[in-house]
Amino acid sequence: ATAAVDVQTEKLIQEAIDAGIPVITVMTDSAGSNRQGFVGYNSYDLGQLYGQQVRRAMEQAPIDCHAVVLFGGDFSENAQNIIYSSMVESLEGANVTLDVLAIDNTNVFSAEEAIRELVVSSPSESSAAPDILVCLNATNTICAYQAVVDHNKVGAIQILGYYDSEEILSAVEKRIIQATVAVDANRVGAASVDALIEYLQFSRTSDFTPVDLNVVTAANVAEYRLRTAVPEDEK
Repeated sequence: ATAAVDVQTEKLIQEAIDAGIPVITVMTDSAGSNRQGFVGYNSYDLGQLYGQQVRRAMEQAPIDCHAVVLFGGDFSENAQNIIYSSMVESLEGANVTLDVLAIDNTNVFSAEEAIRELVVSSPSESSAAPDILVCLNATNTICAYQAVVDHNKVGAIQILGYYDSEEILSAVEKRIIQATVAVDANRVGAASVDALIEYLQFSRTSDFTPVDLNVVTAANVAEYRLRTAVPEDEK
């Protein structure tokens, strides 16, 4: 399904370019297309950040730590593989088992069910509940958060999430989600406009414009809210 979407996206991008409309992809790239530029983060860097956060979470986890990375449908397979490989590299030497579970995000109910089953797995089962859940998108982050709350697993299962919605940041404040990786949407938007203007003025722009990744925890969530808040006169 992802491959079909990628082909369709490439076709639509090419139609825009043929019509003289420049295209800058944002957050999710279409590397096989002729888009003029991509504004987003580096998948390798994201994997390194998650690896660092897993190490911190292990300070409160059992000696033999089991972490599961939840893949989602809104990342390309290649990007997710890079994130996972980078995490493995970052965790080299650590006493952690790192597994992957692919989640079908085309149906929120199936995503909720898959994560719920993982959370309530007993130690005697072959797929025992993990000590740490690493969520690569907002949907899986929220599903994991709801599952650990509903099944009294807060503290027993640590969640490393993605995105900075109000619901996720509130869960970080309550320490239900130990950390979430977020991108400042204001900066992404500004960088995208800069790339587009540069192309319109000079008929060229950077192939890749990186944006910073922020790790938000209970210790810095208040500062993050202030820094990323949209001023009243811009709403």
